[in-house]
Amino acid sequence: MIKTIHIENFAIIDQLTIDFSPGFLVFSGETGAGKSILITALNLLLGGRAFTEYIQSGKENAKVEGVFKIHKNSSVLNFMEERGFDLLDDQEILIKRKIYRTEKSNRCYINHQPCPLSLLSEMGKWLVDIHGQHEHQFLLIPERHIDLLDAFGNLKELREQFTDLYEKYKKKCDQLHSLFQKKQTDEKERELLQFQMLEIDQANLKPGEEQEIEVRKRQLQNAEKLFQESTIAAQELYEREGAVHEQLSKIAGRLKQLSKIDDFFSPLADSLNNSSYLIEDIASQCRVYSQEIKSDPHLLDECETRSIEIQKLKRKYGDSIEQILEQRTKMEKKWQSMREAKDEIEQLQKKIRHLIEKAIILADKLSLERKKTASSIERQIKKELEDLHMPKAQFKVAQRKKKSEPSESSMAMGPSLLPSFPYRTTAKGIDIIEFLFSANQGEELKALSRIASGGEISRIMLALKTLLRAADEIPALVFDELDIGIGGDISKIVGKKLKALASKKQILCITHSPQIASMADHHYVVKKVINKNRTNTLVEKLKTGQRIEELSRMLGGGSLDSTITTKHAQELMKLHTNSSTYPQQRL
Repeated sequence: MIKTIHIENFAIIDQLTIDFSPGFLVFSGETGAGKSILITALNLLLGGRAFTEYIQSGKENAKVEGVFKIHKNSSVLNFMEERGFDLLDDQEILIKRKIYRTEKSNRCYINHQPCPLSLLSEMGKWLVDIHGQHEHQFLLIPERHIDLLDAFGNLKELREQFTDLYEKYKKKCDQLHSLFQKKQTDEKERELLQFQMLEIDQANLKPGEEQEIEVRKRQLQNAEKLFQESTIAAQELYEREGAVHEQLSKIAGRLKQLSKIDDFFSPLADSLNNSSYLIEDIASQCRVYSQEIKSDPHLLDECETRSIEIQKLKRKYGDSIEQILEQRTKMEKKWQSMREAKDEIEQLQKKIRHLIEKAIILADKLSLERKKTASSIERQIKKELEDLHMPKAQFKVAQRKKKSEPSESSMAMGPSLLPSFPYRTTAKGIDIIEFLFSANQGEELKALSRIASGGEISRIMLALKTLLRAADEIPALVFDELDIGIGGDISKIVGKKLKALASKKQILCITHSPQIASMADHHYVVKKVINKNRTNTLVEKLKTGQRIEELSRMLGGGSLDSTITTKHAQELMKLHTNSSTYPQQRL
């Protein structure tokens, strides 16, 4: 509820502090006294636009402050907590607006903390609903109609079940989108990996191969020399007359003869014999080598080509064949992980389809319950409007669905990749809800937001607020111009409905109707006074005797000693005093 408003240098208000009470409050006063200025100042606190014209003539700035008391479980409390604002003592919110004549940027504060105007405007929609002008009329926001419908139909639990599924669906979709983006990013790398692995595989590398190639190259490059020298070695060691093997055999024979004389020579003869066998073996290997070695330019070219191929792979993948093969193993693992991501996408798609199937069942059930609730609201609103002497008025809850269109994510991924709902879906379901109205028979039903402002729209809002008062969380309602175009009998009905509505919310009503004013819990009068050649607006909370005088003036007595109007005012007050409670409205 609104607890206090303090205004300085604002229009024709010099300084003014108003303490508000709970319940049903009316503000009256002569035309031009400044009642609309109070609405403008309140609207400023709720995030309305500020103009330098609001600043009092001769002043450099204007200030409006307001204290609002909220319930512990109020939605605005959650709003503030999410944005890092703490409550003051006694669950209170202090809002301050300053307007400067010389500054382009004015200042907003919530609980002494600076804040952007957009945030204040968003929060203001949860604090006060003003009727009589389009600012802050909660019911004129089509997006909120579905919330009111669900609250009226006690569909909170069913909707929360759907919202939970929908949030899980959105989370899985985000995961799928991330995986898809990663897949897109990795696609080129995956193709590159595949190419690189194929390149290494086709090279058919073997550990130690590079050393073997170098040996083979040297052999082929020196084939003639190797042939000649190995042939000569075989001949010198064994094959020609007087070869090393023959000489050793002769010497070994002499030593063998000497060993018959002295055993000292026996092991020496044996050693030479063994050496003779070794020489023979070496000579044989040299001969075999010389026979196998050939000068082959074609084989040398193959070795050169293979060596170049290995060098190219080393520049790309490692300093040796072993490192290249190790890198190939790493590529295989990475490539495999990318393939697993594809499998993960498929699993995620299955989970999303399962969530959609379950959510569609709940959405259809929620939609059916909304249809039932809509019919009930339409019937009851019709009765409320009849009470307000609008018998030909029509009210309808338009309920429709819209086929889903591909989102940017699904367009990027392709419709087959991202499963989606058949209808446009939000966390609130698949329904688009909007309240439609026609004041007169034969007129086309139109959206509430397109209805002309003034007394008519205020009465419509009163009917809706009366019926939906339990569903609407906003704690304070302001009605301006509510009594325009209505007579005394309707004013009584309007007053009773406002009185009943005040049992749930704080009601502020600016009125010229004495019937409405007499039913209020508290009566304030707005006066315009002239002091030192300057006009100023004052607001006074009236006591019982003062209320009778003000009601007499509103009844048109002309002078305060008018017997008839004073008696009528006393009767109105007596009726109000004796009627401590009024019949509750049909719900």
